[in-house]
Amino acid sequence: MDRRIFCAIAENDIPSFTRLVQEDEGILEQRLIGSLNTVLHLASKYGHINLVREIIKLRPEMAAAENKKLEIPLHEACRQGDIEVVMLLLKTNPWLSCKFNSENQSALFIACSNGHLKVVKLLLNQPWFVGIDEDETQLNSLHVAASNGYAGNKINLPFVADIVGHLLNLCPNLAHNKDVNGYSPLHYACSKGHVSIATMLLRFDLNLALQFDNIGYTPLHLAAMNGDLAILQEFVALAPASFQFLTTCGETVFHLAARFNHYIAFIYLATVFCDTYLFHQPDKFGNTILHIAISGGHYHV
Repeated sequence: MDRRIFCAIAENDIPSFTRLVQEDEGILEQRLIGSLNTVLHLASKYGHINLVREIIKLRPEMAAAENKKLEIPLHEACRQGDIEVVMLLLKTNPWLSCKFNSENQSALFIACSNGHLKVVKLLLNQPWFVGIDEDETQLNSLHVAASNGYAGNKINLPFVADIVGHLLNLCPNLAHNKDVNGYSPLHYACSKGHVSIATMLLRFDLNLALQFDNIGYTPLHLAAMNGDLAILQEFVALAPASFQFLTTCGETVFHLAARFNHYIAFIYLATVFCDTYLFHQPDKFGNTILHIAISGGHYHV
C-alpha cells in the first residue's frame, strides 16, 4: 500500500486522502502487504467515521472485502467497539453481520470477546441476526462472554454480565452448546471463577449444572478443583442435586477439594455435607478423601 494513503488514513487527514484519490482513484484498491487489509479495514480500525463514510461512498462494495484472515471491516469495527462505524457498515450491507472469519468467528463473537456491550446489543437487535446459529462444536459467543467474566480481567470488561444476559435472552440455544472439549458456557464461568455469570447461567437452566465435559467433569467439579467458595455456595443454593454427580473416576467434590488442597472450600463443604454419604464416598479405586489428603501431603485437610 502506498505510504501516503496509509498515513492519510492513520492521521485522519481527509484533505490529503481526497487529493490522493483524485490523482489516482485506483489507489483505493491497494492493500497492506501481509494482512491484505483494505483502506476501509484501516479506517474502521482507527474509528475514523468520516473517512469510512467517504470510502463507502466511493466503493460501497468494499464493505464486504475480506483480508487474509477472511475478516471484513465490520470485524475490525467490532473489535474496536466503535458503534458509529459498525452502524454505518451495517447500513451499507446488513448481511455483513453473518460473515465469519477464518477462525469461524462472527462479528458478534468478536464484540463479545472484547466486552463491547453497545455493539453486542446493536448486532442482536438486527432483525436478521436473532437466533444466529453458531457452530455447535466451536467456541461460541456465549462461551467467550462467560469466560471473560468481569472487569478485573486482563482486559477491562465491565459489561460482560449484561452481554451474557442479552445473549441468553435472544440466543438461548447457545447456553447448551459445547465446544470441542465438551465445555458449556457454565463450564467456562466456573473454570474462570466468574460467580455472577455462573449464577446467571444456573438460574437460566439448572440442567446446565448436570452437563459433563469430554474428560468427565461437570461445572461444579471445576469449581471444586479451583476451590472457588463463592461458586460452590451458589451451587449449594441453586443446584444441590449436582453434588450427587461423580467424575469418571468416581470422585466427589470432596475428593477434588482435597486433591487440589483447597482447605477453606473443603471446610465449607464439610459443614454442609458432613452427615451425608458424600463425605464418606470412596472413588472407584477405593480412595476416601482421607486417602487423597494424605497421599497429597495435605495434612491440614
